[in-house]
Order: sequence, then structure tokens, then C-alpha cells
Amino acid sequence: MKKYKVMIDADYLIFQTTEGKDVKSAGFKPIKSSKSLVNTDYKEPLKPYKKALKEKVNMLMDEIAANVVGTGIKIKGKPRLVFSDPVTNFRYRLFPKYKDRDKGSRSKLFYRLRKWAVKEYEMYEDFEADDIVSWYAAQGKHLIVSFDKDVYNSTGGVFYNPHHMHKCIIKTSKEDAERFVLFQTVMGDLTDNIEGIKGVGKVTATKLLDKFGWNWNGVVKSYESKGFTREDAILTRRLVGMDQVERTKSGKFKLRLFDEQHTKNT
Repeated sequence: MKKYKVMIDADYLIFQTTEGKDVKSAGFKPIKSSKSLVNTDYKEPLKPYKKALKEKVNMLMDEIAANVVGTGIKIKGKPRLVFSDPVTNFRYRLFPKYKDRDKGSRSKLFYRLRKWAVKEYEMYEDFEADDIVSWYAAQGKHLIVSFDKDVYNSTGGVFYNPHHMHKCIIKTSKEDAERFVLFQTVMGDLTDNIEGIKGVGKVTATKLLDKFGWNWNGVVKSYESKGFTREDAILTRRLVGMDQVERTKSGKFKLRLFDEQHTKNT
């Protein structure tokens, strides 16, 4: 039986805990700092919401314990919660319109609880939580908890999907993860406002890769066949890729953008 430590892609916990609270919402601007929102005269005590978030984590751990029965997985220790940099991340520099459609409203309570959470738990500047948990997933010692299909499809590892309709353990092979990233580079991800090859959906993306090859050269040829460039393909790959985190000898994380040199044999 293999032992895993639980790591939670925890941004969604802030949404769940503050959902429907403080109806006088503030516009969500993901690139700009929200410091002004947490320094207002909004006085509702934060303590009950801190407690509620921790209770959600405890419930989640109970769910996982029930779902790993018979899977050959054993959970060890306390969970690690990872949050995204609340100000920005490297993708905005590459493509300012990244997540441009994500303009829902968030309450002042949301920002206040998040400000506490990123100090209380883990947050790495310039990265989304997805990037960090994906790095840990690839090391093979953590069970990653995430709602995001991109996380558990694009990285080889062991995952738990907490969505109420699923609640299941997912094991993704390295080979399946590599194919998903190629597929997503061609198709893009409209949820995050990443177009890929404009007008290409799931069916066409599959046909293009079947024709040109499920490898990086096949991706480039797919782009060029539709009038796009190699540079367009590289940009999309950098936007969708969650494998661009490198750990230094000192234990810090740094950005290592996708480079074609890493695919010279494919």
C-alpha cells in the first residue's frame, strides 16, 4: 500500500466559504491588487469563516478516507492547502487577456478571507495553485485534490475530484497527460480565454492530431494547416501548460517556460 500526503488546490474553498455573503459585491479584477478591498470599513468578524473553511477541509479529508478504501492508497499526515498568487501570475504577462472572461463579482469578505488564507497556508508568487500542485503530483508522493479537469488530465499522478457528482480517485498516466496537453494546445481553453487554433473544437482537434501526429511537430503542423504560426502554438502551449515549474536546489520554485528544445525528439 502506497502512502500519500494530501495537497489541496484550495482556491475553490474561498469561493465556497464566502458564497452568497456580503451582497454588496466588488468587481473581480484578477490582474490588479485587491488590497483596497480588504482595508475598508467592512467589519463582519472573519473568525467564523476561518472556522468554516477549516471544517470544509476536515470534511474533505473524511471523504477522501472513504474513497481510498480498496485503492491501495493510504493517506498520511495533515493536508497541505495551496492558493494562487492573488495579485497576478506569469500568464498575464504572456497574454494580458488571459482569463479575461472571468469577470464575476466577489465580495469584500471573499478578499479578506483570501488575504488571511494565503498567509496561513501556502502561496507561491507568480504562480497559480494549479502549477504548484501539478509539480507535486508529478513527484508521485502527493494525492492532489482539485475540481479542475485540467489539473488531473494534464499531469501524471493521483488525484481526488471533490465535485459532488464525482467524488472519486483518478489515476492519470504520464502518457495520457502528454496527449491531453497536445490536444489542449490545439483546441485551446475558452474557460480561460485561450483560443488555440481559432474555431477548432474537440472533434477537429482530434482529427488534426490524428493526421499530423500526437507530438509537438503534429501540433505545429496543425497550426500551420489553419494559417497560424509556430509562435502561436508556442504561446498557447505556455498558457495551458502546468509543467513549467522548476524547483531550485534551495527549495524555491521558479518559472521554466515551455521551450521547443524539450521536444526536439518528438
